[in-house]
Amino acid sequence: MWTDLHERRPGQLWAFMPEPEVQLLAETLVAFANSDGGTILIGVDETGQATGQVYADEVEVALQAAVRECRPPVEVRWHQAAAEEGLAFAIVVPRSPELHSLADGRVLVRTGAENRPLSGDQIRQLAATKSTG
Repeated sequence: MWTDLHERRPGQLWAFMPEPEVQLLAETLVAFANSDGGTILIGVDETGQATGQVYADEVEVALQAAVRECRPPVEVRWHQAAAEEGLAFAIVVPRSPELHSLADGRVLVRTGAENRPLSGDQIRQLAATKSTG
């Protein structure tokens, strides 16, 4: 049981989504994979409270659609987690050795609690870092 959800806040390693939104989920998958990795909590609002209004099948459908928007696909693990206020789902995104983009070509990284798009020069710098480890 995650009793400390209300103590967490969105940031460099955490993203909270009350509902699974495919585009935001895809952006966050890419940003976490291109940065230090992180965990997306679905069914949790920005204050860390579980909304209790999310179901596993809708999370799975949204996650599959979001992964299809990532180039190359982002590796993830996800599981259901019991919270004091109801169910939440954790999507764990490891840091990737590859450079990931969205289907529309945007490359994002996680900066604090934001998914930030990179410019051409920044993309080249990130790609060089990824290829050298």
